[in-house]
Amino acid sequence: MKQRIFIIIAGVVILLIGVAYLLMPHGPEWSTDSPAALAEFEASWDATQKLYHQEAREHLIKALSLDPDFVMAKLRLAEMERYRDAEKADELVAELREVDMKKLKPREAFLLQRMLMISDAKFKEAADALNAYYEKTPDDPQILYIKAMDEWQAGDLQPAEKLFSRLLEIRPNWVIAYNQMGYISMIQGRFSKAEEYFSSYRFIAPDQANPHDSLGELYVLTGRWDEAELSFKKALEVKPGFAASMGHLATLAGLRGRWDEAFGWIDQAESTGALREAAVEAYRCSLAFWKLAREEQWEALLQEAGASCDPKKNPMAQAATLLHEAACHVGRWDLAEAIEKEVESRLENESSFKGSSDFRRAMLNHLRGIRLSAQNEEEEAVTAFADADRELSYLNMEMGLFKLSNRLALAEALSAVGRD
Repeated sequence: MKQRIFIIIAGVVILLIGVAYLLMPHGPEWSTDSPAALAEFEASWDATQKLYHQEAREHLIKALSLDPDFVMAKLRLAEMERYRDAEKADELVAELREVDMKKLKPREAFLLQRMLMISDAKFKEAADALNAYYEKTPDDPQILYIKAMDEWQAGDLQPAEKLFSRLLEIRPNWVIAYNQMGYISMIQGRFSKAEEYFSSYRFIAPDQANPHDSLGELYVLTGRWDEAELSFKKALEVKPGFAASMGHLATLAGLRGRWDEAFGWIDQAESTGALREAAVEAYRCSLAFWKLAREEQWEALLQEAGASCDPKKNPMAQAATLLHEAACHVGRWDLAEAIEKEVESRLENESSFKGSSDFRRAMLNHLRGIRLSAQNEEEEAVTAFADADRELSYLNMEMGLFKLSNRLALAEALSAVGRD
């Protein structure tokens, strides 16, 4: 079995799920009696528009210190805390449930109602409420954005792209819409169109890190690795603590077999505080597994998993995937099947985000394909890899690399059964 490249999934899917509820427009549309709190709220909006989420969070905390009853600041902070401190998020949601919605402006009341529906896992009710509110206010930029994100998350890419285009007509400075349109094109393998969107994004917002980072992802998937490295490093010039670019540079170094460099980027992310301790540990374990897999040191990989790198504590899919491959290489079928069952279990409890569940199904089929191929059941492996390919897309750099890796495995399985 040839060496394969696997996904290091670092949080882009989670980021895109959350951002729909984090982006808010400027203006006196929000209920607060504190001009200073409003200023912090708007500063949070500016930071979020650039995807500087730590800064956005800090501004929200300041806004609430100035006005503890600032509903929209509390709502936005609750959404942000959901992915870092669930207990704190639950406390904020509990406080929001006590808000008298009659005192809120119509859009504020709607956003709060929708947020509570989502918190209660009433996803259909939340979608219906959004559609009804959108019908009443089709030119509200914030509602347009949330509607576009809902379409994107549901996999309805054409209406999503149309909504993002409409948003830019109404609010040309809502530049992150170019980012979303670039990813929509990249998902579909329309790389030239994606480059147009990402290049426009960079042209309009060269002083933000994310445009350079997004373009770098595209360059990696299209084999333009030198350009990708320059683009990621430019993002770090603009924003030295931009964690996404550090992770992408680590992955790119891994693709090139430059392991000291790869680990160095994670060390830098740790020293600058760009990544939290758990994320740093996850990256290091995934890189360690990847290096051993590239060197075909399968027994050493299994030993590493039993020592300092426990995949059950590692949220990254790459670690489990590589451990599974190692198990197949040494005939540990019990371990391989246990990993498959764990992925299947997680799929059954998957979130409502389509991209996330698609990935989990693809991962499960890919793992089965690896095991079946190792067991010389190549026809069944072909079916599994083909099923995985249908589920995978070029959603981002990491998933795109996984798709390419799976296609290589599919090609190998096809060759093995004589389907040249």
